[in-house]
Amino acid sequence: MAAYRLLLVSDQSPKSVCDLAIRIESKVPNTKIGGIVLQVTSLRKRWFPSTIKRFVNAIYFLVHAFPAKWSASVDFTADDLARECRRLEIPLLIVNSFSGPDITNVVNASRSDLGILVGLRTIDPSTFTRPKDGFVHVWSETDSLVEAGTSRCSSEACVHLKSAPDPTAASREVSVQLPIQDYDTPKSVALKTELISNDLVVQMVNSYSRGRIAHAAEEANRWAEQMLPGYFSPSSDFRSLSKSLMWRTRPTWKLVFHTLVLFSPYVIIRNWSRRWRKKFPVVIFYHHLISDRPHRLGMPTELFLREALFLKKFYNVVTLSQAIEMLQSGSVEAPTVALTFDDGYEDNFVNLRAVAEATNLPVTLFVCSQVVEGRGELQHDITNGQRNCKSLGWEQLRYWQSDTTEVGSHTQTHFDCGSSDRPSLEKEIVGSRDDIEHSLGEPVRFFAFPWGQIHNISAGALEIATSTYRCCFSTEPAENVPRSGVVLEVVGRKALPSTPWELELTLQSILDWTMRFKFRRKHLKNKTYSTHEEHQSIPLRHEAS
Repeated sequence: MAAYRLLLVSDQSPKSVCDLAIRIESKVPNTKIGGIVLQVTSLRKRWFPSTIKRFVNAIYFLVHAFPAKWSASVDFTADDLARECRRLEIPLLIVNSFSGPDITNVVNASRSDLGILVGLRTIDPSTFTRPKDGFVHVWSETDSLVEAGTSRCSSEACVHLKSAPDPTAASREVSVQLPIQDYDTPKSVALKTELISNDLVVQMVNSYSRGRIAHAAEEANRWAEQMLPGYFSPSSDFRSLSKSLMWRTRPTWKLVFHTLVLFSPYVIIRNWSRRWRKKFPVVIFYHHLISDRPHRLGMPTELFLREALFLKKFYNVVTLSQAIEMLQSGSVEAPTVALTFDDGYEDNFVNLRAVAEATNLPVTLFVCSQVVEGRGELQHDITNGQRNCKSLGWEQLRYWQSDTTEVGSHTQTHFDCGSSDRPSLEKEIVGSRDDIEHSLGEPVRFFAFPWGQIHNISAGALEIATSTYRCCFSTEPAENVPRSGVVLEVVGRKALPSTPWELELTLQSILDWTMRFKFRRKHLKNKTYSTHEEHQSIPLRHEAS
């Protein structure tokens, strides 16, 4: 059966166009991008920022003993797109305006069944040869205005999609409204609208490729209602967009002091020694919720984007499976990080996924299976007065699953595994694995203890979890060093800070030194080491027999 061929026409960034093309071919069976027409605005290169970037990269190379990547995901240029298109054998035309015979030639050469117009608010239909099944046109809009020196925005950002024989004809339309939330910024709104735009395009292409042209808009609307319940709702008021987000948890003077330690000879020599011995640690972070509405466990979308770009540039970011394999191999050649998110909040389906897809960031989701089943709220949120923070559903998890998105177990109901009730522990720990495997059709290899502190992990829970899963995770901060021939039982994770500055200090374990010093001083004063002794009672790993 011949592949369903698509023509992609856009004035968006090269990275966005490339990601959309790859998503369509991976999500919709038997489809092929027959050609891409991209409108770009030429920008003059500025030498000063480039020089500063090279200087910063050199400093990080000195400290990390690992060269920074010269371009992060968002620096993906038209030249990068051209190289990717050559690799995939996709005809590409880059233009300054949508007119001229070259466009007609590319359109004809694409032999497209369907045209996809992305981001173009106005277009002359005579520019294009009409594809067999017409056009799908998707664009987003945010009614912005400047009032009293403050950027304000209509309280919803709209994503529109229509399908019609030609770009200006009357059409069937799909619209989704994203509410502007307390911590939204222009960057976060743009990320989320782009994600939803791409989702809707994928749904429309899926319907068209199966011959369900008349039902395409209805099926896309049904998908939005199922996947985005409660998160998208129209509103009519106005809200200010945040211009800056400052979420440091420590005073600036303390961070400056720690930074002086970062550039000390000890840290530099230590990292170069790790490079020589191929013994860099693997740091596994945990967090809960990426959201632009207030939540005690949340982080705004743009703040997480900054951290994602920082990690992608200066560290090797891997999946959790890759992280465990590297630790067991005994050799880690570069500073390595893995990211995990506990509890399975529904807001992550848009906010976290938007950042992960924009930066190609691998993540692992630890979910509570019975909470997912009912798309309910977690009891610890209700206890703290935080309502309307629902869980992801199975359909959302199935849609999100990919090579870079893993799903692990977090018990059935966010159960405290410090319990000594063995039947309940078996039901929660083993039952969660069975529920997830039955619903997602993939083996579940990892388990994260809810709360994850020492007193939340009883001996019985440890025995059941380690015999059920390949590896388990606590929230005890640890710098995981690779050791060949070691079977990992419980691996420690560090809390993900809210700024790249604190993130770097955490990755280099400098903040851990301060915490250990305070801990030791406190217990010397009290003449007790009970917490330390309790920590030693649980083996985090043991030698393979």
